[in-house]
Amino acid sequence: AQRVLRQRAQDERFRVSDADVMRAIGDIEPFRVDGKFSPERYRALLAQRNRTPAMFEREMRQDLLLTPLQEPLASANIIARAASERFLNLLEQQRDVAVTTIDSEPFAKTVSIDDAAVKQFYDQNQGAFQTPEQARIQYVLLTLPALAAQAGVEPAEVKKQYDANIANYTKAEERSASHILIAVKPDANAADKAAAKKKAEALAQQVRAAGANTAAKFADLARANSEDQGSAAQGGDLGAFARGSMVKPFEDAVFGAKVGDIVGPVESDFGYHVIRVTKVDPARVKTFDEVKGELEAQLRQNKAQARFAQAADQLQNLVYEQADSLAPVEKALDVKVVSTPFITRAQVQQLAQGNAKFVQALFSPESIQGKRNTEAIEIGTNALMAGRIVEYKPAAPRPFDDVKADIRKQLIARGASELALKAGRDKLTLLEAGKSEKEAGVAFAKPVAVQRGQPTQGFTADAVTRVFQMDATKLPSFTGATNERGGFSIYKLVAVTTPPPGDPKRLELAGARLGEQ
Repeated sequence: AQRVLRQRAQDERFRVSDADVMRAIGDIEPFRVDGKFSPERYRALLAQRNRTPAMFEREMRQDLLLTPLQEPLASANIIARAASERFLNLLEQQRDVAVTTIDSEPFAKTVSIDDAAVKQFYDQNQGAFQTPEQARIQYVLLTLPALAAQAGVEPAEVKKQYDANIANYTKAEERSASHILIAVKPDANAADKAAAKKKAEALAQQVRAAGANTAAKFADLARANSEDQGSAAQGGDLGAFARGSMVKPFEDAVFGAKVGDIVGPVESDFGYHVIRVTKVDPARVKTFDEVKGELEAQLRQNKAQARFAQAADQLQNLVYEQADSLAPVEKALDVKVVSTPFITRAQVQQLAQGNAKFVQALFSPESIQGKRNTEAIEIGTNALMAGRIVEYKPAAPRPFDDVKADIRKQLIARGASELALKAGRDKLTLLEAGKSEKEAGVAFAKPVAVQRGQPTQGFTADAVTRVFQMDATKLPSFTGATNERGGFSIYKLVAVTTPPPGDPKRLELAGARLGEQ
């Protein structure tokens, strides 16, 4: 699709100017500081991603080139203003609702459950009162870190690795600098450029004339005049950077100066810079002692990586060829055989880092009946696991005497909930018939504001839906629903607040959301 669009753009001779590219980049939020485009932040963020400004600007130019072809399709939905306003009114409408609750707990003392009902429930729902299947298992786990711990590394190997890669341990020279930027737009005319350069020259002259107060003077001038908002607040301080982090003219000036030098004005793509070099951190090479531990760990990792494929094949062969024991694996690969007490399938899956395939293999009929090793199963990156069942207990119903007390509590709670629901519906019927709260035997709490899509304490999603289904033409209005505690809640709608007419931006947003739907 992108190639087709590019070909169409080429056929139509679409063009994107440098000014268009720079304007689009300037509008990208991550490149802005205090609402303004920061050239230094732009360069720094690109450098972090190993990108150059030229690369990024080329990509932006391509994107902008295709925009005229893409926009008509992307913005094809047309939503009527009336529909947007209605959608916005429904979305932002607020309803003030008072609640009263008929709890189930007070009804529990009136519920009587005899032994026959408890036994009947047990007989009809034995699947709910089973102990899960369990097994005592043994397993081995082959991982890259385990092999790395076994790998031997000689001191001479570590030193050889250091000597061969000493360039990797060389830290490049870094310099710290502050600057004052007098920005110049990419499409600026000669007069604007000349004015910017003249202002930068005047600032440089003021700094050089400050003598012993150069640092303070520079910081004050940067805060007052620099158009790089990211550094101006810090007195122009850019921190430390190595070569390759800044635009070339700026970088050449900094790395060609000494600490304390005032350089500039230096012209770059962003304007004119007055620069003060504040610190030089010379290049240095980390000593062997500094990196010895890191190198040794890397060598162990490399050896383990080379050994892992061979060890994985060996593990697979051993668990198959000597399927009635994991001891040969322990001996050959120096990995520990772990024995567990009785554990469930869920606990086995936790041991296997959530891998369901290992659980399925371990609890397969062949594994349970033959107590043979599973195959070596990959449970993660560079991690293989094999296991066997030592002893197995199938799922079984719990004895009636163990669960009858819990069943009785459950049945009493159910009966109490049914009584609460009946009482609540009766009270709701009275209220809907026009009876007073006193006549219905209820007392509502203080109303709370409820809005669509906004979580409200004490209101389930079902309750919010019911509240917004209530008739708002005649207040108060009532509805009811089972609550999360097994009781019954009655909701009294006392007021409806409709939002004011939508402003154009909010209507545009509402139309966009309708278009998405």
